[in-house]
Amino acid sequence: MGITIYDVATGAGVSPATVSRVLAGGASVAPDTAERVRQVVERLGYRPDRVAQSLRRQRSGLVGLVLPERSHPHAAFEAVIRIERTLAERDRSLLVATSDGTRELAAAERLAAHGVDALLITRRTGRDPIDPDAFEVPVVLVDSGAVDGVDTVRVDHAAGIAQIVRFLVREGAQRLAFVGEGSLSNVGTEQLEGFASATSAISEVETVALRLGPSTHEFAATTARELIGSPSPPDAYVCGSDLVASTLSAAFDVDDPERPLVVGYGAEPHSELVVPTLTTARLPIAEVAEEAVRLVMQRVDGLESDPIDIALAPSLVVGQSA
Repeated sequence: MGITIYDVATGAGVSPATVSRVLAGGASVAPDTAERVRQVVERLGYRPDRVAQSLRRQRSGLVGLVLPERSHPHAAFEAVIRIERTLAERDRSLLVATSDGTRELAAAERLAAHGVDALLITRRTGRDPIDPDAFEVPVVLVDSGAVDGVDTVRVDHAAGIAQIVRFLVREGAQRLAFVGEGSLSNVGTEQLEGFASATSAISEVETVALRLGPSTHEFAATTARELIGSPSPPDAYVCGSDLVASTLSAAFDVDDPERPLVVGYGAEPHSELVVPTLTTARLPIAEVAEEAVRLVMQRVDGLESDPIDIALAPSLVVGQSA
C-alpha cells in the first residue's frame, strides 16, 4: 500500500483535514504548519489521488479554452503556453478546442460536455450572443471585446491605436492612412474605432486613406502601390498588424529622407529583424493570459460580483520605421 494522507498527517502532527487544506492551497492554515506539512509530503513522496479529489470536490481539474482557427499563430501559441503554465501552477490542466471563427459557442459546448470546471473563450468575430449561464461553469472571454454581462480580459485595441496616432503626430505626421482588417474581426473593429476617435480629437492631422482588408502580404502590397501613386500620399501609416506594416515598410527606399513613417501592431517575433526595424504596438499577450486564468479560477473558487472587464493596453516599441 502506498503513502496515504494519514501518513502525512501523522508525520506532521496534524489532522488529515489540515493536510487536505494545505494541498488545496487553503489560506486558513498557519504558515509554519503549512510548511511542516509540505516538508513531510516531500520527504514521504506523497502524491494525492487526483481522481478521488475530483470526485470529492465534484471538479475535474480541467479548464477549457476555445481558440479560433484563424488566430495569429505566434500570439495563439504564446497565449496557450502561458495559460497552460499558469493553470499548472494551480494544479489544473488545459483542454483546447478550436473553431472556424463562427462557431465558438459550439466548441465551448463540446468542452463543457467533457466536464471542464471553467471556460476561456476567444471569439474572432463575436457575432453570436453569449449566455454564460448556459454552460453552468464560469466563463471568461479572452480578447474578444467587451461584452455586457460576461467576464472579460482583453487587449484595449482602441487605446493601442490611439497611442500610435499620438506618437506619429509628435513625430510630425500630418497625413495618416489606416490599413487594417476593420469589421473582419473584433480586433480590427476596435482598432478602427480607436483610429477614428484619436484622429478626430487632433486637429493637426487628416485621414487621407482607409484601406480595410485581410492581414496578408498581397493586400498590403496592393495598398502600397495604390497609395504611393495617389495625389496626396500619406506621410504615415497606422497598420493593424506587423505583417502589413512590414510589407508596407519594405515598399519604400530605406535611404529616402521622405519615406513615410510606418507603425505595426501585434505579436510578430520578426519585427526587430526587418530592415528598417519595425516600430510597433506590442500586445500584452502573457498578461492577458495570466489575468484570464486568475479571474476564472476566482470564479471557480466562489467569487461573486458583477461581471468584470479587464482591459490591458499595448506598449509602443520604437524602431527605425517610425
